[in-house]
Amino acid sequence: MGSIMNGSRSVVAILLLVSLFTVDAADSNEFLKEAREYLTQGKVDAAVIQLKNALQENPANIDARLLLGKVYLRLNDGEAAEKEIERAVRLKAGKELWQLDLGQAYLLQRKFDEILDSIEPDPTLSGAVQAGVYNLRGQAYLATGKLTDARDSFQKSLSSQPGNEPAELGITQVTIASGDQAEGSKLLDDFLGKHPDNFDARILRGDFLKQQQHTDQALEDFDYVLNKDHNNIRALLGRTIVQLQKANYDLAAKDLEVLNKIAPNSPIVIYLNGVSAFQQQKIKEAEEFIRQVLNLIPNHPQSQLIYGAILFGNGEFQQADEYLSRAQAALPRHLPTIKLLAATRIKLRQHDKAIALLESGLTEHPEDVQLRAMLGNAYLQTGRFEEGSELLAKAVEQAPDLATLRTQLAFGLLARGETKSAIDELQSAVDLGQDLIQADVLLVLSHLKNNESDKALQASQALEKRSPDNPLAYNLTGLAYLASGNEDKAREKFLKALAVDPSFVTAQINLARIEFSHNRLDETAERFQAVLEKVPNNITALLGMAGIEELRNNRTKMYEWLAKAQQENPKSSQPGILMAQAYLRDGENLKALRTARETISSFPNNADALRVLGIAQIAVNEINSAIQSFTHLSDVQKTPQNLTLLANALKRVDNHNEARSRLKQALEADPSYLPALSAQGDIALREGKLEEAIAVAKSIQGKYPQQSVGHELEAVALIKQSKTAEAITVYEKAYELNPTGDLALKLSRLHIMMGNRQQGQGKLEDWLTKRPEDAEVRAVYASLLQQWGDEEKAIAEYETVLQKLPDNVVVLNNLAWLYQKSKNDRAIALSERAFNLSPDKPEIVDTYGWILVNFGQFEKGLKFIKEAFAKMPGNPEVAFHVGYALNKAGKSEEAKRVLERIVKDHKESPYAGEAKALAATLD
Repeated sequence: MGSIMNGSRSVVAILLLVSLFTVDAADSNEFLKEAREYLTQGKVDAAVIQLKNALQENPANIDARLLLGKVYLRLNDGEAAEKEIERAVRLKAGKELWQLDLGQAYLLQRKFDEILDSIEPDPTLSGAVQAGVYNLRGQAYLATGKLTDARDSFQKSLSSQPGNEPAELGITQVTIASGDQAEGSKLLDDFLGKHPDNFDARILRGDFLKQQQHTDQALEDFDYVLNKDHNNIRALLGRTIVQLQKANYDLAAKDLEVLNKIAPNSPIVIYLNGVSAFQQQKIKEAEEFIRQVLNLIPNHPQSQLIYGAILFGNGEFQQADEYLSRAQAALPRHLPTIKLLAATRIKLRQHDKAIALLESGLTEHPEDVQLRAMLGNAYLQTGRFEEGSELLAKAVEQAPDLATLRTQLAFGLLARGETKSAIDELQSAVDLGQDLIQADVLLVLSHLKNNESDKALQASQALEKRSPDNPLAYNLTGLAYLASGNEDKAREKFLKALAVDPSFVTAQINLARIEFSHNRLDETAERFQAVLEKVPNNITALLGMAGIEELRNNRTKMYEWLAKAQQENPKSSQPGILMAQAYLRDGENLKALRTARETISSFPNNADALRVLGIAQIAVNEINSAIQSFTHLSDVQKTPQNLTLLANALKRVDNHNEARSRLKQALEADPSYLPALSAQGDIALREGKLEEAIAVAKSIQGKYPQQSVGHELEAVALIKQSKTAEAITVYEKAYELNPTGDLALKLSRLHIMMGNRQQGQGKLEDWLTKRPEDAEVRAVYASLLQQWGDEEKAIAEYETVLQKLPDNVVVLNNLAWLYQKSKNDRAIALSERAFNLSPDKPEIVDTYGWILVNFGQFEKGLKFIKEAFAKMPGNPEVAFHVGYALNKAGKSEEAKRVLERIVKDHKESPYAGEAKALAATLD
């Protein structure tokens, strides 16, 4: 009976399982059917949902996979299409069903190599499919500039399927791409004459006309397509771009509204939303859209350009440089990209890079006045005054009515020492009547730079007369008076600037600087507060307040001001960097790391933020993370300092080869960079290459004869060679050049090691006579006195240390131990304080418990000693303390067992004898 029942249940289970699969397949096909209906109605989003439902019910539904891939192609989402088609391929879909769609997905993603490697003609397939393959390969060749191969592929397509329109259109595209635009335009017109409803050709001509700035004619082609296919994405995209070119933002918004409905996740649609917002100066909105595009397509050059422009406008020049560099690599001849990237590099003081870019750009665009002026300015900033002035003079010839160019030329003439000519140009700039106050500012600042405060004063007072309502004029006069040493007059003028315009906070900041120069912190703070009343997020004032609180040693308020500066200026990396640096100075390494990570999340390519992040990671021993940070830093800013930071991090994980490589790069840039030379020597020490280390040390001594670094390196190598006496001589030379506590300690230890206790002790005493405030060295000195049995003097030294380092656990512990030995009950308070500071250190816990026991607090002391013993069960000293305390607490039997175990397990220990003697008294 049992077996029959079991068999029946198995049959029912199988039938139920089969029915479940049958229902799934039926549901899946129903979803597929509904998706197809939605597509015929133009409801693309609904179709996608039903196709996803079909695949959720039956992931192996090949038809649903392929159709979803086609829908994604329709939406211009090549990446999503590729994923679905490849899944269908893995499900063994026939090649004829997916090859062309996969190629199209690659084409949308600009994966041209994948097309040429994977999408190949297959003679077993139909002529139409082979023609499609040749067309795809033709488009890939066309996109990569291989026009001969492209034409050949399109011809082969026509051979496989004579008269196919995509191939004929492809040949027309090759003609246009070869530079024969007139012939290409004629072929395109002829093609549309034969095939007026070929939407690809219409859109191609619309794009061609759009590039030729024939925007009205381009709109005609896009309109033609959209009148027949309202949701044609390519035509909508083309028309949107034209409307944006014409600044018809309302019309563009209507097309974007349609695109946002039918292709909300399409990168190009998101990008055009960003372009529209950017052109209308809706910067935050534009930034959100462009970020989305870059998350989807990190290497989209147009988005990199716009995002770079946004970052430039926000003053985030390091990040701007990264994005604009990528954009320029993809669009090497694009003039706006060249100009903006060059301007960014000038802001970053990367003048050589800016000049190289501008020189190349001017070769390509020799008639561009702005480019010529930018290059001239860059030359001036690098001291190439002759070349800079010549270029600016030519720019003025090209555009004589631009006051800005005359001002820039004047700067060059001033730099060359041609003051009269410069003044003439500046006067001409003012006379042009373009309200260009830069000319006056430049003249005043130029005189101030040349220490010509009287002339600066004359120029600024002239500006006051011409612009009596401009606070900048009085501010300049204030600066001129300040330079001449007339602080009272300077203050008067800064106050006048504020009277003219109370919101002109620059004058208020200058007044704050006057107060600060006299260390009048309260008055400085009042000035900064006045700035903040007008401009609550003024970063100079907020950081100034933080600096004041730091000088007042009020760390809490300092951090509050830094936090406020960060909150009020989210586009600035400076507050976060300064806060992380402050935490590092205060030893709050985890807080420093958290702050650095928060900063880098907003400024991922900021060199200063990367640097402080790496340093914080080193401080908390996250070495591999630090290596990643310093690697990124070196990619962003390849300086000797950054390369050496990376090398030092690599040293910590014993990756000496890579560290050497980075140091080599650092020293190629600056052969005398001391930290890199020092790191080189340290690697040689680590690898046991002592002669090499000494050679590096000698090299450092030659380059830096007044510094101790080379001598210290040599001394370490000599010690490793067991040449202690020679090492002492070299260390003495280092100490002579740079007397420090660290060197005093090293020399003291070496003398003691050589048996010269008196010299070792004398070195420390000599140092402490010169630097009595050095608590760290004094603590070591006290511990040595303790070792030598000079306990009374050791106590005195420890007490002095505690005045400077009241929470030093080792000092507290050692001092408590000494007081306990002399029966001074101050030992209890000191050991308790040490315990409260480090309750998890068993040696501290043991000392506290032992002192309590020695002062009659047996039960309490025993509790702590047992706690320490639980963490150090193999330590005979702590075990003896347990036995002793147990005996004192009246637990003699338990004490005896512990003491006998010490005798048995630690025969060679000095505590074995004491344990044996104590155990004998318990018999």
